[in-house]
Amino acid sequence: MPARPFPDQLENFNVFKNEAEQTITVLAQVYLYGSVATEELADRIAHNIERVWNGPEIILSLDDTDYLIQFHISGQFIEDPRPLLSRNRDYKKIFFRIETATDNPLGGISYMDGRNSNTGFLRLDNVAFDGSTTEAHEMGHGWGLVPGTPDGHPRDLNLIGKGQPGIMYPRGTLVDPQYQWNPSAEPGQFGGTLKPDKRRVTLDDIAMLGLDQLRYDRQGRARLGGLTNVYHAYTPPLPLA
Repeated sequence: MPARPFPDQLENFNVFKNEAEQTITVLAQVYLYGSVATEELADRIAHNIERVWNGPEIILSLDDTDYLIQFHISGQFIEDPRPLLSRNRDYKKIFFRIETATDNPLGGISYMDGRNSNTGFLRLDNVAFDGSTTEAHEMGHGWGLVPGTPDGHPRDLNLIGKGQPGIMYPRGTLVDPQYQWNPSAEPGQFGGTLKPDKRRVTLDDIAMLGLDQLRYDRQGRARLGGLTNVYHAYTPPLPLA
């Protein structure tokens, strides 16, 4: 998607409270790099983050005013992010390396550099397809979710009988059959865990962002998440002879 004309007054803030329009907007500019990165992939990843986080229509009451919560995400390809990373102080700027596999020891899957981070590493087949939620899940970590947990995921990973899985539940979570890879599989067996594209952003996910707890300045600006500014070096493995 084309870069959004974010308000000039945002500077290095990534949350904007507009009292006239009664909206609170979370903004992000996703920069995608790596050997398989393209402008098209950057657009699709940004679209999926925005689509998933804008799924529920949430009204937040703050200072006796009701605000509609919305998310605006843009994406672009960058060949080498290091010059920008080295001087970045902008909370809107999110940097992802993307490759066919990552260096994550947990099966080479996508990851963020912890809670409250602005950098991460995406695996190509985890993201950018219609209905994918992995990029939105990782963005949730970047914005600080799940607070108070050691790994950024909910502590209770058994959702059987509890309905819709929220966006921050990881692969392997036990869920009702309609949310499994294979609805006929026994829970916990092959095919019997959460299929990631069945996740949705819920009211609880929005509440955990703590938008009502941020320190807004006089212009309605605030910061969500944090800055890690990590460059992920990676050398793709050589094909077998």
